[in-house]
Amino acid sequence: SKLEAAKSVAKSLNSDVNDLHWHTFNIDTVKFVVQMSANFSGRSVEILFEQDGFLVQGEHRLVCKLDRSDEAVSTNMSKLLDIQRNLRSVVYNVALESLTASVTYSLSKQHKGKLFLVDQGKVHWVRSPKTLEEKGLIGIDYTYLEVGDTETDIVGVDIGDANPDRRQLIHARLLGLNAQPGIELSPGSVPILEKCMYNVTYVDKFNHQKKTDTYLQGHPVSIDVVLGNSLIDEVLEHDKFCYLVSSHVIEHIPDFIQFFKSAAAVLKDGAKLVMYVPDKRYTFDVLRQISSISDIENAHNLCLRYPTREMANECYLSTDFNANAQGLWDNSYAAAPTYSECEALLVAGQKKLENADLHCFTFTPESFKGLLDYVISKYVPSLKVIEITETLYGHNEFIVDLIIRKEKS
Repeated sequence: SKLEAAKSVAKSLNSDVNDLHWHTFNIDTVKFVVQMSANFSGRSVEILFEQDGFLVQGEHRLVCKLDRSDEAVSTNMSKLLDIQRNLRSVVYNVALESLTASVTYSLSKQHKGKLFLVDQGKVHWVRSPKTLEEKGLIGIDYTYLEVGDTETDIVGVDIGDANPDRRQLIHARLLGLNAQPGIELSPGSVPILEKCMYNVTYVDKFNHQKKTDTYLQGHPVSIDVVLGNSLIDEVLEHDKFCYLVSSHVIEHIPDFIQFFKSAAAVLKDGAKLVMYVPDKRYTFDVLRQISSISDIENAHNLCLRYPTREMANECYLSTDFNANAQGLWDNSYAAAPTYSECEALLVAGQKKLENADLHCFTFTPESFKGLLDYVISKYVPSLKVIEITETLYGHNEFIVDLIIRKEKS
């Protein structure tokens, strides 16, 4: 059958050694292949010796001289080169367009065993069978679409579980540290690290159990250390803690650079700094500009302990509080500012800045890496990046995983 043939071919392609005859030739097709290969690589070829295997009842032989060629190729060859450059991507684009919302699989070495959902011209690896079940895609005849190592441009971000265990994703990055002293910054109502499992100190700017003007839902946990307008390294012991964890906190901190300087001060050598960071493309910040190096530098030069009026204005002028991740991913939602300019400035102007919960900065995984590289090179060389993940399809956050490596004195 075709499937059996495809599996046999895939097995041969992915094995270290195979002895199959992939092509057959006469002397003219051998010379044609050599000539075309030279043309495709921008070279000229001169045949110095040839043996026609048909005439000698043996093998074809060619001795060729290849030189770099600056000569213009023929019109037909030029057209063929254009086809060669574009054909593969065009074929994939047409196939993916027609296969939208289908589930496909591949037999390539890199992707064998994976199932992909086709969406927006890309294939997305569905990591969990539970996700397929939730989408009604279990028990159907999946489409075979070969996705090899070279087709990186058609591979989109992975699709995780619809309801992933966010805590476990962080716990997996803190293996062996349960009994060690650590920090969770602004744990809110649903901390990432529970005290029954971790030797963790809950730290927050506010005591949300007493603060009514808060973004939190549910019942906030009790805070061990309330910072107020102090920095963590002004309150906590230096070189003591083995990890610092936060979830959707860094965007609220008005001095991005100082946060990492302070964190490095209280963390021990080898300590982990792990954060969930919202991807502005899939949150209510979707309309806002990505924060730049000049933005974080200006904030650091001002030694900010709470947001500026300009930060508050920008937040409310360009925020769409009705935006949702799935709608932004599949383009079913058209983002628009929640407030008119007049309304936004009025709301922002009524905020007490020293108590304001605002998104002072906005990020994507790529932009966050750029800002972090800058902070590391100029301010905190002891920080090392382990991983900055991509935002999973349908989700609105990514993980930043860092480690402290302090020089031994």
